[in-house]
Amino acid sequence: MPTAIFKAEHLEGLVLVHSEHCIEARIGEEVVMMDAEQGFCFGLDTTGSFIWEQLKTPISVPALIQSCSDHFDAPEGTIEEDVKQLLLELLAKKLIISSVFE
Repeated sequence: MPTAIFKAEHLEGLVLVHSEHCIEARIGEEVVMMDAEQGFCFGLDTTGSFIWEQLKTPISVPALIQSCSDHFDAPEGTIEEDVKQLLLELLAKKLIISSVFE
């Protein structure tokens, strides 16, 4: 089965959510995840953990960026770039999925 390759410009129309095979644990304000299918661990800092929490239910990328802009004190452009970068990494590792491809 071919792997989808995502680019930042493709994220705008997506609705994303956690993958079912991802196990997580909180350590303070951070999250450590294990992909039960692929057998690797992945850690998120406080900012990434906030984004991960938002992804527990399906959310559009623009809504996620807005939620982060409301929560964090940083320029909107920086937030958008950082959110998209993390989403691309999570998609590549199959830790989140897009409803477009379900």
